[in-house]
Formats: sequence, structure tokens, C-alpha cells
Amino acid sequence: VYEDNYRYLLDSIKNKTNAKILVLEHYTMDFPEVLPMRTDVERKIRIDRRLAMEYADEFIPLDGLFARACLRAEPSAWTLEGVHPTPKGHMLIAKSCFPALKKMVISVNESKK
Repeated sequence: VYEDNYRYLLDSIKNKTNAKILVLEHYTMDFPEVLPMRTDVERKIRIDRRLAMEYADEFIPLDGLFARACLRAEPSAWTLEGVHPTPKGHMLIAKSCFPALKKMVISVNESKK
């Protein structure tokens, strides 16, 4: 159901608009309260990646970014409980998205010339 609904949305965007598509990968971090969710999140990550290859102009691999960030600081620095970002986690996401968004905007502007 997740993949079918996601695909429907992405198809609609591609077929009905000129919008660029940025796909953000699901993630969880190693907190006891979210460990039971990890299997489902891993399934969604595979779907996110597959659909990104088909539809996305840019892709942000959040699961990998947060895993790498945990080499620099404890997971609690990045999320409150393994899912919802702290201000520092939001900044990590923003810094990851900014170059992709910039590239997409430049692409749109160049195509208008």
C-alpha cells in the first residue's frame, strides 16, 4: 500500500506538473522505543530508493546521513527518540537538502532561458 500510494503521488506530480521532485529517505536511529519499527522502515527505505531512481531529480539518503552523523555525536544529539529530529537533526537535514534544492532551482532557471 505504501509503495502504491507513493507511486501514485509521484506519477501525478510527473504527469500533471513541471515540478522537480526531491525524495527524502526514511530513517530511524538506535533508540529502544523505535527498534520494533526498524524492519518496516528498512522496507520503506528500499521503496524510497527504488522510487527515487525512477522519479526523483534529487535524493537525500537520510538513513545513511544520520548513521554517519552518529559517528560524530550520540544519537540523542540528532533525534529526540530515534525519529523526530532535534534542532541539530533538523540542521543536518537542511544542510543535506540545500545543495539538492539549489541544483534543482538552477536547473529550472536554465531551462527557462
